[in-house]
Amino acid sequence: MPENLAAEIIEPIRTTYISFVECELRGGWDVFHQDPEIFPDDKEHDIYIALGHGDSELWLVQSGGLRRAFNFKSGAEVRVGQSMVRFEQDEVEEELAVDEDKQQGK
Repeated sequence: MPENLAAEIIEPIRTTYISFVECELRGGWDVFHQDPEIFPDDKEHDIYIALGHGDSELWLVQSGGLRRAFNFKSGAEVRVGQSMVRFEQDEVEEELAVDEDKQQGK
């Protein structure tokens, strides 16, 4: 390998998809509504951007009653649409709550 080429470690992107029956965004968010003429392949989702006041939270209820909540870093993008939420795992500040009694297998 030539000396001027440095090895670069690329971390995998971990995208999280969660289906829900209820979804609530709390705190500081900005919303970007998709224009179907500009984004014809992604017209069914809205993008929410965390404003970074430490209070950008996503609260979900999944089928079966499992409740989960996440707090997001400033600038994080969360896509919501068609009873599905999608975000990058490294943009999560912390998972605030999981209703452990309702998890599968308990």
